[in-house]
Amino acid sequence: MKGLRPISTIRLFTAEAFTQTQVKESVAVDLREIDQSHVFAVSYVEAGAGTLKLEYLAGPTQDGPFVEPTGASDIVAATSGTNNVAFSPILTPWMKIRVTENNVGIISSFDLWLHVQ
Repeated sequence: MKGLRPISTIRLFTAEAFTQTQVKESVAVDLREIDQSHVFAVSYVEAGAGTLKLEYLAGPTQDGPFVEPTGASDIVAATSGTNNVAFSPILTPWMKIRVTENNVGIISSFDLWLHVQ
């Protein structure tokens, strides 16, 4: 049975490798046409010896500028393995997810999905 509020899922990283301290940003995600109840989450699968920090960036247009909003909390400060994490971003028409390896090790593969309801 189909739910009353659909979930939009956008794949942002596929089998992405990270070296120590490497930083990567996802493509810009257009939130303007997604019917939102302001429920956000990410799912990720990470393989390797490192840990990752995930944070969101907000932008007024597809071309940015994208910045971490004042007072925003990291989605995850230090993680490894597989997980699903909810977060509460500010209202923004465009979003990116920035992923940073925390100077611990090398990530051989990282997959990330953004879910919006």
